[in-house]
Amino acid sequence: MKKITFLMIAFALVIAGCKETKKTETPLPEQHEQHEDSQKSSDLTNSWTEKIALDGDKKWIANKETNRGVIAMLSLIKSDKSNTINEYKKLGAALNKEKNTIIKECTMKGLSHDNLHVFLMPLIDKIELLQSTEDLEIDNTLKVSLKKHLELYHTYFE
Repeated sequence: MKKITFLMIAFALVIAGCKETKKTETPLPEQHEQHEDSQKSSDLTNSWTEKIALDGDKKWIANKETNRGVIAMLSLIKSDKSNTINEYKKLGAALNKEKNTIIKECTMKGLSHDNLHVFLMPLIDKIELLQSTEDLEIDNTLKVSLKKHLELYHTYFE
């Protein structure tokens, strides 16, 4: 639990380092909520979709690195044949690598950036949980949830 909390704080600091421009668009209501524990914050039901918004009636424009990273993660999930905890941990590590690339190459600003955070925060929690759990049933559930989460990306971003 301490490791996950530490990782979440470290990630928050990395994200806070992203440059933001002055926002001229309508602010997003209650876009970031505190997480009480890793199981709850993993958002297996994908309730984050209630917090994300479109750019009016259009999708947000995402940078190409983010689009590539999400596509790569979805490909990893779709081709995965994990049957053991160690295989799921390897999948989690591969997903984490792609997630780190997205964060490192973040160039989005303003509300598109804010909405990307709404998408990414529960995704990060799920990846961390996949890497740390010792329960195959939870791993299977996480994989299904991650797949659905990643498939929803193109509902909000292009």
